[in-house]
Amino acid sequence: MSKRFMATLAGRTNLKSTMGSLKVPEPIIPATWENDNDCEQAYRASQAPVESVRSQNLNPTTGHRKHSSAELEFMKAIQEYKQASGCLYPTWAEVLEVLEKMGHRLPKTDPI
Repeated sequence: MSKRFMATLAGRTNLKSTMGSLKVPEPIIPATWENDNDCEQAYRASQAPVESVRSQNLNPTTGHRKHSSAELEFMKAIQEYKQASGCLYPTWAEVLEVLEKMGHRLPKTDPI
C-alpha cells in the first residue's frame, strides 16, 4: 500500500475516534411560562390548522398549480406562437407581440 493511502486511512480512524467523543448539548427548555395567558396562546397557535393559499392551488400528485382561464389562454397563445415560428424560447419582444395579438395594449407614455 502507498504512503498516501495509509495516511488517508489513519486520518479516517482519527476522525472516527474524535467524532465519538463529541457530546451534543441538551436543548434549553423554559421551566415555566411567565404568564398563563402566554401558555394558552402558544398552545392555541400550535393547534391551529396551517392554511396556505399557495398550497390550495397545487395538485398534490404532480405539484403543478391550477391556472386561471386567463393564464391558460396566455399559455396556449405562447405555445401556438412557438409552434408557428419554430422558436423554442421566444424573446420578450415576441412575448409582447403575442400579448398585442391577444388584444392587450400598453399604456402610452411620454418618452423621457
